Amino acid sequence: MIGGGDRNRLDTFSAAWSARDGEATHHFVLGEGAEPGPGTLESLRLAAGTFPEAAVSLYAGWDEPNGSAVRLAALSRHSWAEGIQLHSFPATAVMLPVRQAEEFARFLERFKELEPSCDAALFDFLQLAGIDVYTMLPSPVDVEGKAAWSTTDAHGLPDAHGLPDAHGLADAHRLAEPPSTLRGFRVCPHFQRGVAYCLIRYGGGGAGGDDHTWRHFHWTRLAPEFGLDPAQLRHDFDTTIAKSAWVEERPVGEREFLFGFWITTLLLAVVARATAEPGSAPAAAIPDRLVETLALGGLVGSALPEGTFTGLEPELKSIALDGYTAGTAQGVGV
Repeated sequence: MIGGGDRNRLDTFSAAWSARDGEATHHFVLGEGAEPGPGTLESLRLAAGTFPEAAVSLYAGWDEPNGSAVRLAALSRHSWAEGIQLHSFPATAVMLPVRQAEEFARFLERFKELEPSCDAALFDFLQLAGIDVYTMLPSPVDVEGKAAWSTTDAHGLPDAHGLPDAHGLADAHRLAEPPSTLRGFRVCPHFQRGVAYCLIRYGGGGAGGDDHTWRHFHWTRLAPEFGLDPAQLRHDFDTTIAKSAWVEERPVGEREFLFGFWITTLLLAVVARATAEPGSAPAAAIPDRLVETLALGGLVGSALPEGTFTGLEPELKSIALDGYTAGTAQGVGV
Protein backbone atom coordinates (compact mmCIF):
# COMPACT_ATOMS: atom_id res chain seq x y z
CA MET A 1 0.00 0.00 0.00
CA ILE A 2 1.28 3.44 -0.94
CA GLY A 3 0.64 6.36 1.45
CA GLY A 4 1.99 9.68 2.72
CA GLY A 5 2.69 13.01 1.03
CA ASP A 6 3.92 13.28 -2.56
CA ARG A 7 7.62 12.80 -1.72
CA ASN A 8 7.03 10.10 0.89
CA ARG A 9 4.54 8.48 -1.45
CA LEU A 10 7.13 8.27 -4.24
CA ASP A 11 9.70 6.82 -1.85
CA THR A 12 7.20 4.19 -0.73
CA PHE A 13 6.11 3.62 -4.33
CA SER A 14 9.71 2.95 -5.32
CA ALA A 15 10.20 0.57 -2.39
CA ALA A 16 7.00 -1.30 -3.28
CA TRP A 17 8.14 -1.91 -6.85
CA SER A 18 11.51 -3.13 -5.54
CA ALA A 19 9.93 -5.63 -3.10
CA ARG A 20 9.37 -8.50 -5.51
CA ASP A 21 8.97 -12.23 -5.01
CA GLY A 22 11.81 -13.92 -6.87
CA GLU A 23 9.56 -16.68 -8.22
CA ALA A 24 6.63 -14.51 -9.27
CA THR A 25 5.80 -13.88 -12.93
CA HIS A 26 4.06 -10.55 -12.22
CA HIS A 27 4.18 -7.81 -9.59
CA PHE A 28 1.17 -5.83 -8.36
CA VAL A 29 1.23 -2.58 -6.36
CA LEU A 30 -1.85 -1.12 -4.68
CA GLY A 31 -2.00 2.62 -3.98
CA GLU A 32 -3.20 4.71 -1.08
CA GLY A 33 -6.92 4.40 -0.36
CA ALA A 34 -7.37 1.58 -2.87
CA GLU A 35 -9.75 -1.10 -1.69
CA PRO A 36 -9.57 -4.51 -3.38
CA GLY A 37 -13.03 -5.95 -3.85
CA PRO A 38 -14.18 -9.57 -4.08
CA GLY A 39 -12.47 -11.40 -6.91
CA THR A 40 -9.42 -9.13 -7.09
CA LEU A 41 -6.95 -12.02 -6.86
CA GLU A 42 -8.86 -13.95 -9.51
CA SER A 43 -8.85 -10.81 -11.68
CA LEU A 44 -5.07 -10.53 -11.34
CA ARG A 45 -4.57 -14.13 -12.40
CA LEU A 46 -6.86 -13.61 -15.37
CA ALA A 47 -5.09 -10.40 -16.35
CA ALA A 48 -1.68 -12.07 -16.20
CA GLY A 49 -2.89 -14.84 -18.46
CA THR A 50 -4.68 -12.54 -20.89
CA PHE A 51 -1.96 -9.90 -21.30
CA PRO A 52 1.22 -11.60 -20.05
CA GLU A 53 3.59 -8.97 -21.51
CA ALA A 54 1.53 -5.84 -20.82
CA ALA A 55 0.82 -3.52 -17.93
CA VAL A 56 -2.67 -3.99 -16.50
CA SER A 57 -4.64 -1.51 -14.41
CA LEU A 58 -7.48 -2.69 -12.19
CA TYR A 59 -8.80 0.84 -11.57
CA ALA A 60 -9.98 3.85 -13.58
CA GLY A 61 -11.21 6.97 -11.79
CA TRP A 62 -14.37 8.80 -12.78
CA ASP A 63 -12.54 11.99 -13.85
CA GLU A 64 -9.62 10.34 -15.66
CA PRO A 65 -9.14 9.74 -19.39
CA ASN A 66 -9.07 6.02 -18.63
CA GLY A 67 -12.40 6.38 -16.86
CA SER A 68 -13.74 7.72 -20.16
CA ALA A 69 -12.20 4.76 -22.00
CA VAL A 70 -13.85 2.38 -19.53
CA ARG A 71 -17.27 4.01 -20.11
CA LEU A 72 -16.86 3.70 -23.86
CA ALA A 73 -15.73 0.09 -23.53
CA ALA A 74 -18.68 -0.76 -21.29
CA LEU A 75 -21.19 0.81 -23.67
CA SER A 76 -19.64 -0.96 -26.65
CA ARG A 77 -19.67 -4.26 -24.71
CA HIS A 78 -15.98 -4.89 -24.16
CA SER A 79 -14.42 -6.37 -21.05
CA TRP A 80 -11.04 -4.61 -21.37
CA ALA A 81 -9.97 -1.16 -22.57
CA GLU A 82 -6.63 -0.20 -24.03
CA GLY A 83 -5.12 2.43 -21.75
CA ILE A 84 -5.05 6.11 -22.69
CA GLN A 85 -1.69 7.61 -21.79
CA LEU A 86 -2.27 11.37 -21.60
CA HIS A 87 0.28 13.26 -19.43
CA SER A 88 0.00 10.61 -16.69
CA PHE A 89 -1.35 7.13 -16.07
CA PRO A 90 -3.13 6.06 -12.86
CA ALA A 91 -0.77 4.07 -10.63
CA THR A 92 -3.55 3.15 -8.18
CA ALA A 93 -3.70 -0.58 -8.91
CA VAL A 94 -1.19 -1.67 -11.55
CA MET A 95 0.42 -5.01 -12.37
CA LEU A 96 3.56 -5.43 -14.46
CA PRO A 97 5.38 -8.54 -15.69
CA VAL A 98 8.27 -9.10 -13.33
CA ARG A 99 10.91 -8.13 -15.91
CA GLN A 100 9.22 -4.77 -16.51
CA ALA A 101 8.67 -4.39 -12.75
CA GLU A 102 12.43 -4.73 -12.25
CA GLU A 103 13.06 -2.12 -14.95
CA PHE A 104 10.50 0.20 -13.36
CA ALA A 105 12.13 -0.16 -9.95
CA ARG A 106 15.48 0.86 -11.46
CA PHE A 107 13.80 3.73 -13.28
CA LEU A 108 12.28 4.99 -10.01
CA GLU A 109 15.61 4.86 -8.21
CA ARG A 110 17.06 7.16 -10.86
CA PHE A 111 14.14 9.54 -11.43
CA LYS A 112 11.95 9.60 -8.31
CA GLU A 113 13.46 12.89 -7.17
CA LEU A 114 12.38 14.46 -10.49
CA GLU A 115 8.89 13.01 -10.75
CA PRO A 116 5.98 15.02 -9.31
CA SER A 117 3.74 12.01 -8.64
CA CYS A 118 3.42 8.25 -8.88
CA ASP A 119 1.08 8.65 -11.86
CA ALA A 120 3.59 10.80 -13.72
CA ALA A 121 6.42 8.36 -12.98
CA LEU A 122 4.41 5.43 -14.31
CA PHE A 123 3.44 7.39 -17.42
CA ASP A 124 7.06 8.30 -18.15
CA PHE A 125 8.19 4.71 -17.72
CA LEU A 126 5.43 3.30 -19.94
CA GLN A 127 6.31 5.84 -22.63
CA LEU A 128 10.03 5.08 -22.37
CA ALA A 129 9.59 1.31 -22.42
CA GLY A 130 6.80 1.29 -25.02
CA ILE A 131 4.71 -1.10 -22.94
CA ASP A 132 1.08 -1.68 -23.84
CA VAL A 133 -1.38 -1.11 -21.02
CA TYR A 134 -4.95 -2.34 -20.55
CA THR A 135 -7.64 -1.53 -18.00
CA MET A 136 -10.00 -4.22 -16.73
CA LEU A 137 -13.66 -3.42 -16.48
CA PRO A 138 -15.52 -3.26 -14.34
CA SER A 139 -12.84 -2.29 -11.80
CA PRO A 140 -12.37 -4.88 -9.02
CA VAL A 141 -10.52 -2.16 -7.05
CA ASP A 142 -12.12 1.09 -5.90
CA VAL A 143 -10.91 4.29 -4.21
CA GLU A 144 -13.49 6.08 -2.06
CA GLY A 145 -16.23 4.99 -4.47
CA LYS A 146 -14.67 6.99 -7.33
CA ALA A 147 -14.26 4.22 -9.90
CA ALA A 148 -15.80 5.08 -13.25
CA TRP A 149 -17.36 1.60 -13.34
CA SER A 150 -16.77 -0.90 -10.54
CA THR A 151 -17.83 -4.50 -9.98
CA THR A 152 -20.33 -3.34 -7.36
CA ASP A 153 -21.94 -1.08 -10.00
CA ALA A 154 -22.16 -3.67 -12.75
CA HIS A 155 -25.52 -5.27 -12.18
CA GLY A 156 -26.05 -5.85 -15.87
CA LEU A 157 -25.93 -3.61 -18.89
CA PRO A 158 -29.09 -3.40 -21.00
CA ASP A 159 -28.79 -5.38 -24.21
CA ALA A 160 -29.69 -4.14 -27.68
CA HIS A 161 -33.35 -4.61 -26.79
CA GLY A 162 -33.09 -2.77 -23.46
CA LEU A 163 -33.14 -6.01 -21.43
CA PRO A 164 -30.59 -6.66 -18.66
CA ASP A 165 -27.52 -8.68 -19.56
CA ALA A 166 -28.09 -12.14 -18.15
CA HIS A 167 -24.56 -12.34 -16.78
CA GLY A 168 -23.78 -8.71 -15.98
CA LEU A 169 -20.57 -6.84 -16.69
CA ALA A 170 -19.09 -8.02 -13.39
CA ASP A 171 -18.50 -11.37 -15.07
CA ALA A 172 -17.90 -10.09 -18.59
CA HIS A 173 -14.13 -10.49 -18.54
CA ARG A 174 -14.49 -14.07 -17.30
CA LEU A 175 -16.99 -14.97 -19.99
CA ALA A 176 -15.28 -13.38 -22.98
CA GLU A 177 -13.50 -16.01 -25.10
CA PRO A 178 -11.30 -14.64 -26.53
CA PRO A 179 -11.27 -11.52 -24.33
CA SER A 180 -13.16 -8.63 -25.87
CA THR A 181 -10.87 -5.60 -25.84
CA LEU A 182 -11.48 -2.02 -26.91
CA ARG A 183 -8.23 -1.32 -28.69
CA GLY A 184 -6.99 0.72 -31.62
CA PHE A 185 -9.78 3.26 -31.19
CA ARG A 186 -9.05 6.79 -32.42
CA VAL A 187 -11.58 8.81 -30.48
CA CYS A 188 -12.89 8.76 -26.92
CA PRO A 189 -15.47 11.28 -25.61
CA HIS A 190 -14.24 12.89 -22.40
CA PHE A 191 -16.17 15.18 -20.03
CA GLN A 192 -13.73 17.47 -18.23
CA ARG A 193 -14.46 20.53 -16.06
CA GLY A 194 -18.00 20.64 -17.43
CA VAL A 195 -16.88 20.77 -21.07
CA ALA A 196 -17.27 18.05 -23.71
CA TYR A 197 -13.94 17.06 -25.25
CA CYS A 198 -12.73 14.29 -27.49
CA LEU A 199 -9.49 12.48 -26.76
CA ILE A 200 -7.79 11.82 -30.10
CA ARG A 201 -5.05 9.30 -30.74
CA TYR A 202 -2.53 10.58 -33.23
CA GLY A 203 0.41 8.93 -34.92
CA GLY A 204 -0.35 5.31 -35.55
CA GLY A 205 2.75 3.50 -34.39
CA GLY A 206 5.91 2.60 -36.21
CA ALA A 207 7.31 5.16 -38.63
CA GLY A 208 3.97 6.99 -38.67
CA GLY A 209 4.11 8.03 -35.03
CA ASP A 210 3.46 6.78 -31.53
CA ASP A 211 0.08 5.11 -31.07
CA HIS A 212 0.35 5.65 -27.31
CA THR A 213 0.12 9.41 -27.83
CA TRP A 214 -3.15 11.28 -27.28
CA ARG A 215 -4.40 14.86 -27.40
CA HIS A 216 -7.69 16.40 -26.41
CA PHE A 217 -9.84 18.67 -28.54
CA HIS A 218 -13.06 20.55 -27.96
CA TRP A 219 -15.86 18.42 -29.38
CA THR A 220 -16.86 21.02 -31.98
CA ARG A 221 -13.54 20.54 -33.79
CA LEU A 222 -14.44 16.90 -34.41
CA ALA A 223 -18.13 17.50 -35.16
CA PRO A 224 -17.74 17.54 -38.99
CA GLU A 225 -15.98 14.17 -38.82
CA PHE A 226 -18.88 12.85 -36.75
CA GLY A 227 -21.39 14.24 -39.25
CA LEU A 228 -22.74 16.57 -36.54
CA ASP A 229 -23.73 20.23 -36.71
CA PRO A 230 -22.76 22.06 -33.47
CA ALA A 231 -25.15 24.95 -34.10
CA GLN A 232 -28.08 22.59 -34.66
CA LEU A 233 -27.26 20.58 -31.55
CA ARG A 234 -27.06 23.75 -29.48
CA HIS A 235 -30.43 24.78 -30.84
CA ASP A 236 -31.88 21.35 -30.06
CA PHE A 237 -30.69 21.56 -26.45
CA ASP A 238 -31.77 25.17 -25.95
CA THR A 239 -35.28 24.57 -27.28
CA THR A 240 -35.94 21.33 -25.39
CA ILE A 241 -33.91 20.42 -22.30
CA ALA A 242 -32.94 24.00 -21.46
CA LYS A 243 -36.63 24.93 -21.44
CA SER A 244 -37.50 22.50 -18.66
CA ALA A 245 -38.34 24.31 -15.41
CA TRP A 246 -35.51 22.86 -13.32
CA VAL A 247 -32.85 23.69 -15.94
CA GLU A 248 -34.13 27.22 -16.58
CA GLU A 249 -33.79 28.09 -12.91
CA ARG A 250 -30.15 26.99 -12.69
CA PRO A 251 -27.32 29.57 -12.95
CA VAL A 252 -25.81 29.95 -16.41
CA GLY A 253 -22.66 28.03 -15.51
CA GLU A 254 -24.69 25.03 -14.43
CA ARG A 255 -26.72 25.17 -17.64
CA GLU A 256 -23.51 25.12 -19.65
CA PHE A 257 -22.35 22.13 -17.61
CA LEU A 258 -25.59 20.32 -18.47
CA PHE A 259 -25.10 21.08 -22.17
CA GLY A 260 -21.58 19.59 -22.05
CA PHE A 261 -22.97 16.58 -20.17
CA TRP A 262 -25.71 16.07 -22.79
CA ILE A 263 -23.24 16.39 -25.68
CA THR A 264 -20.88 13.86 -24.07
CA THR A 265 -23.62 11.25 -23.78
CA LEU A 266 -24.55 11.89 -27.41
CA LEU A 267 -20.93 11.45 -28.50
CA LEU A 268 -20.62 8.24 -26.48
CA ALA A 269 -23.51 6.75 -28.46
CA VAL A 270 -22.04 7.88 -31.78
CA VAL A 271 -18.57 6.47 -31.06
CA ALA A 272 -19.88 3.25 -29.44
CA ARG A 273 -21.53 2.35 -32.73
CA ALA A 274 -18.08 2.16 -34.29
CA THR A 275 -16.27 0.52 -31.36
CA ALA A 276 -18.79 -2.23 -30.60
CA GLU A 277 -17.72 -5.79 -31.29
CA PRO A 278 -18.52 -6.87 -34.88
CA GLY A 279 -22.02 -8.28 -34.95
CA SER A 280 -22.83 -6.78 -31.54
CA ALA A 281 -24.91 -3.65 -30.95
CA PRO A 282 -23.81 -1.13 -28.33
CA ALA A 283 -25.81 -0.78 -25.14
CA ALA A 284 -29.30 0.58 -25.64
CA ALA A 285 -29.01 2.94 -22.66
CA ILE A 286 -26.45 4.25 -20.18
CA PRO A 287 -26.65 2.52 -16.77
CA ASP A 288 -27.48 4.84 -13.89
CA ARG A 289 -24.05 4.54 -12.28
CA LEU A 290 -22.25 5.50 -15.50
CA VAL A 291 -24.48 8.58 -15.66
CA GLU A 292 -23.57 9.43 -12.06
CA THR A 293 -19.82 8.96 -12.47
CA LEU A 294 -19.83 10.93 -15.74
CA ALA A 295 -21.45 13.90 -13.98
CA LEU A 296 -19.26 13.67 -10.87
CA GLY A 297 -16.12 13.29 -12.94
CA GLY A 298 -17.11 16.31 -15.01
CA LEU A 299 -17.33 18.45 -11.87
CA VAL A 300 -13.72 17.72 -10.87
CA GLY A 301 -11.53 20.72 -11.64
CA SER A 302 -14.47 22.98 -12.41
CA ALA A 303 -15.56 25.92 -10.26
CA LEU A 304 -18.79 24.10 -9.40
CA PRO A 305 -18.86 22.22 -6.07
CA GLU A 306 -19.12 18.44 -6.03
CA GLY A 307 -22.63 18.55 -4.59
CA THR A 308 -24.02 20.88 -7.26
CA PHE A 309 -26.49 18.32 -8.61
CA THR A 310 -27.06 16.25 -5.46
CA GLY A 311 -30.66 15.13 -5.35
CA LEU A 312 -31.10 15.65 -9.09
CA GLU A 313 -29.99 12.18 -10.16
CA PRO A 314 -33.31 11.38 -11.94
CA GLU A 315 -33.07 14.64 -13.89
CA LEU A 316 -29.46 13.91 -14.90
CA LYS A 317 -30.48 10.42 -15.97
CA SER A 318 -33.21 11.91 -18.16
CA ILE A 319 -30.73 14.27 -19.84
CA ALA A 320 -28.25 11.42 -20.37
CA LEU A 321 -30.94 9.20 -21.88
CA ASP A 322 -32.00 12.00 -24.23
CA GLY A 323 -28.44 12.63 -25.37
CA TYR A 324 -27.54 8.98 -25.74
CA THR A 325 -30.75 8.26 -27.67
CA ALA A 326 -30.03 11.21 -29.98
CA GLY A 327 -26.55 9.82 -30.60
CA THR A 328 -27.92 6.45 -31.70
CA ALA A 329 -29.96 8.15 -34.42
CA GLN A 330 -27.59 10.74 -35.87
CA GLY A 331 -23.95 11.23 -36.72
CA VAL A 332 -21.52 8.65 -37.99
CA GLY A 333 -19.16 6.46 -36.00
CA VAL A 334 -15.43 7.12 -36.34
